[in-house]
Amino acid sequence: MNREDESACVPAEARVMDGYGASVSMERLGLESAGMLHDLSNSLQIVISNLELAARAPGNGQSARHLALARIGVDRCLGLARRTLARGRNSGTGDVLAMHEVLPRIAECLRCAAGAGIALEITVNGDDLAIEADEAELESALLNLVLNARDAMDGRGRILISCGPAATFAPRLADRERGMVVLRVEDTGPGIPADCAHQVTRPFFTTKLNGTGLGLFNVRTFVEAARGGFAIDTAPGLGTAVTLSFPSAARAG
Repeated sequence: MNREDESACVPAEARVMDGYGASVSMERLGLESAGMLHDLSNSLQIVISNLELAARAPGNGQSARHLALARIGVDRCLGLARRTLARGRNSGTGDVLAMHEVLPRIAECLRCAAGAGIALEITVNGDDLAIEADEAELESALLNLVLNARDAMDGRGRILISCGPAATFAPRLADRERGMVVLRVEDTGPGIPADCAHQVTRPFFTTKLNGTGLGLFNVRTFVEAARGGFAIDTAPGLGTAVTLSFPSAARAG
């Protein structure tokens, strides 16, 4: 039987569904590519800002620090590209990340992105908190949240990133939720208007003049891929708290 005969044996409904599946895959690829470009832009901002600071810094060691941060930004860009390729190969969710090691490691980049006018604090409640995820994607998610908070506060305010067992954030939880590891990013900004709060994770929805509408969409996509949960608590004048919850690495799989 030749290829034409084989295709003729495939029911029309099956051919339509195959075409639909290909269309959905292309749409997903387009969204993931757009999201990768968004995160790549954030990383390049770190590189550019630190190169500019290095160019202006006196010869007192600050230049070396800014250049090191720029190098980290370049490495993140490479990591984002590799992440996208790995996603295409369906190569898994990532590594086991010890939060008391990962968060201090990426803190410097987050503070650099936040800017001098933002007081950024990171607390980790315990040295036994671990999740299964890609470190570059986790850093990109936190970078997106920090940049959103910075923009909302016009570059001045406070951001608190806290990590701990789910029970420390919400004592009344079901047993299956108590094993979750929670990351919460809170800011002292103006909050999100009520008519926008339920739309902020939609792709391409933005309230910023030059926004892409992909930051929170990327964050939610990353968390859900790690079998986690995403929530936003906000009110006008009371700031915004974004909560990311992940299965602990001991329970993953």
